[in-house]
Amino acid sequence: MISQVDFNKLMKHCKKNNIVLIRNLLAWYNNLDVRPMLEVCFKQKEFYYEFKIDMYKDGFSLPSLAEVILYQFSIRGFDKY
Repeated sequence: MISQVDFNKLMKHCKKNNIVLIRNLLAWYNNLDVRPMLEVCFKQKEFYYEFKIDMYKDGFSLPSLAEVILYQFSIRGFDKY
């Protein structure tokens, strides 16, 4: 249940940004909810660039990514043979 204070803040925001339809309110709320998650996903994906793997293409789970990195380290140094 929303408090009266929070409801008043929401109404002020809606008036300020001309949010009339529930669809617009939902879009605003989704942007507040989704943007931080996307930023985290991109930041996590950048971590794996060091290993030259794409987190979403080469393996989404941590064990599968660890396996790819492990194989990269296991074949290191065999180029000269």
